[in-house]
Amino acid sequence: MASVTVAGKLGCGHCNFHVKDSCSLAMQVDDGTVYLLEAGDRQDELMEVRLDQPAVTVTGRVAEVDGRKVITTESVKLR
Repeated sequence: MASVTVAGKLGCGHCNFHVKDSCSLAMQVDDGTVYLLEAGDRQDELMEVRLDQPAVTVTGRVAEVDGRKVITTESVKLR
């Protein structure tokens, strides 16, 4: 599976985007698609700033898990 790069805003899958029952790292792109993010060693750092909803560019591999799009990140750049 090839890597993709998407840009949008970082946020909480529960508090901002309402796609999860608990807080989670997520991003929303311009067309409204919400991706949950698995950011490895940056997960905690990004969870700290998610509610500020910074602009973000994410590169990684997309999979569908339980009907939701999940990106296992290779890079995350806050803009």
